[in-house]
Amino acid sequence: MALVAAKCTQCGANIEIDDTKEAGICKYCGTAFITEKAINNYNINNTVNIQSGGNTINITSADKSNDYLVLARKSKNNVDVEKAEKFYTLVLEGQPNNWEANFYSTYYSVMQTKTCDIPGKAIQMRNSLGVSVELLKNSLPDEEAIIYIKEMQEKLYELSTSLFNSYRSYFQKFRRQTTVCQSYNYAVFAIAGILYNFGDQLLEQYPQNNAVKEIVVSSWKHALSFRKVFSYDFTIFCNSGIGDTRASVQQEIDKYASKIREYDSSYEAPVVRGYCYIATCIYGSYDCPQVWTLRRFRDYTLNTTWYGRLFIKCYYAISPTLVKWFGRTKWFRQFWKSRLDKMVSELNNNGVCNTYYDD
Repeated sequence: MALVAAKCTQCGANIEIDDTKEAGICKYCGTAFITEKAINNYNINNTVNIQSGGNTINITSADKSNDYLVLARKSKNNVDVEKAEKFYTLVLEGQPNNWEANFYSTYYSVMQTKTCDIPGKAIQMRNSLGVSVELLKNSLPDEEAIIYIKEMQEKLYELSTSLFNSYRSYFQKFRRQTTVCQSYNYAVFAIAGILYNFGDQLLEQYPQNNAVKEIVVSSWKHALSFRKVFSYDFTIFCNSGIGDTRASVQQEIDKYASKIREYDSSYEAPVVRGYCYIATCIYGSYDCPQVWTLRRFRDYTLNTTWYGRLFIKCYYAISPTLVKWFGRTKWFRQFWKSRLDKMVSELNNNGVCNTYYDD
């Protein structure tokens, strides 16, 4: 099979086609073309033929990026991730300073990443945001730019949540492997970093815009929500390096919580601490009436005496290992379920509430 250079007669993309066949399909826009016409189209220097309404329109190469942009937006609206990435990348060839193409070419590339590549791709997305935000600032007045900033935020929420959920599922499947526990921390740091840096870049370009500041703060809060879930998963299922990891994650949380409180003084940051390991294992959730009761008992009763605090310390030293080894066994669940049910009932009868509790 002989492949020769050609240009799609519809979108103008550079392609390679089999010249032994009479026709083909463009891999970019999906349009059928006549092989001879596509080859001739390539041989016309700096000119692309676009079919419109049955007529052939000749445009210069400088105009091609605008046509690619139309196709890119169409692909975005159709949620065709692969084509959107390809067309936005083609836009960049003619319009390297186009904020939209800079943002979405990377965005759609990261959307297609495999689970094992998530940390690296998340860092790529994070690092690209400075250029995109700066180009947006230089392209549009603030009142118009805010529309697209909100669009970028919405897309980054979708992307970061998708990446986080994918990697969390991967971690839960292979959590018994020490290296997976370690990579989970790195992955969440990279994913949260997308929203950390988005807020940082916005604040740098729009330091006096109150509407932008609201987006900045909400982006940072969203990033910290990933860290809260991570800290729960890690302390429940991983034994290696818990202390060091907990300290470093808390330092990261405190850094952005402090920045958030400059604009929202009432914000309470997530705290990386030990969890009700056995109770969470038995009842299936850290947030349920039984565990809320036990957490209140821990904080407002046990934690007020030296021997209560000693018990808490010993419990958190031993229970993660017990849950890891026996948490899925029937006897372990039955043994603790009857005892915890009785304890929770007595605590409720003695006035300990079972309503929502955020520690």
